[in-house]
Amino acid sequence: MLVAERFKIKKESLFYQNKKIKEKDMPSLVFFRSKTGLERALQLFFEARGTHIINTARCNELCDDKLKAYEIVESIGAPQPKFLDPAKTVNTYEHLSKELGEIFIAKNRFGYGGSSVYLIKNKEDFAGVVDKPDLVYQEYIGDDITKGKDMRTFLTGGEVVGAIIRKNDESFLSNISTGGYAINYTPTEEEKEMSKKIAKALHGEIISVDYLIKNDGSLLFCEANTDPDLLDMQENGHPDIFDKVVLYIKQRYF
Repeated sequence: MLVAERFKIKKESLFYQNKKIKEKDMPSLVFFRSKTGLERALQLFFEARGTHIINTARCNELCDDKLKAYEIVESIGAPQPKFLDPAKTVNTYEHLSKELGEIFIAKNRFGYGGSSVYLIKNKEDFAGVVDKPDLVYQEYIGDDITKGKDMRTFLTGGEVVGAIIRKNDESFLSNISTGGYAINYTPTEEEKEMSKKIAKALHGEIISVDYLIKNDGSLLFCEANTDPDLLDMQENGHPDIFDKVVLYIKQRYF
């Protein structure tokens, strides 16, 4: 299978291992599992030539941009924290704290792996981030959720094939990359249906959907990822998760 990192684009041509690929030799399918900065150009390049992409350029566009994902999730009525687009609101601490609460979240809408997420507690915190690019503001659920804990579901072809709980005892961020850890989890049918509905709305084929967990056990949409780290699942109750991905692709396309 062709891997995105090994491609480079030059004047509308595609090279693999320094050899130009002819139009007639384009692959029928490409499964992207990387963040190199070239994904968008490569996805559009392949799609324009009839190659099926997992996940599509449209799906990646929606999932990579948290603001667009929030808007889609809002449109289908799935629960999530309140959010505000800086381009459509007054960017002052006074206004935002009135709309979202005295403590709220500011995050880079294109951030990944828990990076560029800021907990705003006062005017001083806000002054330190207000000029950062590509922000989106979000309600901080605070005491209504279990801090440093979330739930990840993983789907292939619209079906949930695995789930884990991620926890961090030292931070409000649950990401493994920020010091968290994972445990196996069996989602309820209702939770599975919510993930399937969100994945469909985001045009996700092989995708993870993550949730904040409220104290009463209900879920709030957090984000969706088109290339989640599957090692966390493999090491925590889902040793065959990679096999499930390969089997889905084989049964669906070959």
